[in-house]
Amino acid sequence: MATGLCLLGRGEKRRFLYALIHLVCASLGGALAGLMLGAIGLAMPAVLRLALMSAAMAFAMYLAIWPVRRGSGLRRQVPRRLRERVHPFLTYALWGAELGSGLSTLIPYSAFLFLVAFELISGDLLGAIAGACFGVSRQAAAVLAARSGGSPGEIMALLPSLALRARLSNLIVCLMGSTALVVELVR
Repeated sequence: MATGLCLLGRGEKRRFLYALIHLVCASLGGALAGLMLGAIGLAMPAVLRLALMSAAMAFAMYLAIWPVRRGSGLRRQVPRRLRERVHPFLTYALWGAELGSGLSTLIPYSAFLFLVAFELISGDLLGAIAGACFGVSRQAAAVLAARSGGSPGEIMALLPSLALRARLSNLIVCLMGSTALVVELVR
């Protein structure tokens, strides 16, 4: 995705607008996903909500300690042909919403399961806030990488060098997330 932010748009103002709409829509996509998951969680019986959250926590910890090589989730990020069919402004808006929700794209870290578990038990408002924070933080990294001025190849070359840090961060988030969710349940 960060490479797409490098390729479309000429001029500083246009790139800024594409990045801005991308981040806004990523936040909105995350908020909508969190709102929906929170509303679904509120509609569930408490016992079922607790069981789903416990299963998500256990599975996330398992994946954090023994990660799957290819990650979990779907095997794509965004429909790349979209940029050939519609205006770049709409392309970045749709890509932002899809990536910001996190529900239809590859997320190779189990910490995302904690976000989904939190959204399920927290209700619609907190779920929307958590989803919006996830969406904008996920895509802010791509926008910052693209704004660095590097070529698409240079941006993609960063990924292997950051893999160990990302795995360690994922494990820390999983440990902190499980602690926070257990504290929330006990409260």
